[in-house]
Amino acid sequence: MNLRQCFEILELDDNASLEEAKQAYKDIVNVWHPDRFSHSPRLKEKAEKKLKEINVAYARVVSYLSSKAEVGGKTKARSGKSRRTKTEIAAEAGTYVVMGVCSFLYNTIRHVAGKTEEDAQDTNRDRREGRGTKK
Repeated sequence: MNLRQCFEILELDDNASLEEAKQAYKDIVNVWHPDRFSHSPRLKEKAEKKLKEINVAYARVVSYLSSKAEVGGKTKARSGKSRRTKTEIAAEAGTYVVMGVCSFLYNTIRHVAGKTEEDAQDTNRDRREGRGTKK
């Protein structure tokens, strides 16, 4: 996802400030929060996907606007380099990757656990109805 798409997802223009980005994020999260769709599993799943997209867009926009503010505000180190080191940038990128993997694993485990629970309920129902018992 490029920076232009991130601004569009948050419904921001190119010259938005960091405060405007934060407010836009809060507004759009209120609209797409999955808890608002607890009555419909299909809509809740759609909202979860949308919220992940919003979070990625927000992280990219905030990172961009923060670095822009540092350079524009002349908060550079004496050596002329930005205060964010390559290590910090790599750690931030690694954090996004780890969080994405954790989110994927959590959803997969939750999905598998849901299937296991459904299977157990089916087995219990079969036993109550006299089906599937070994003699």
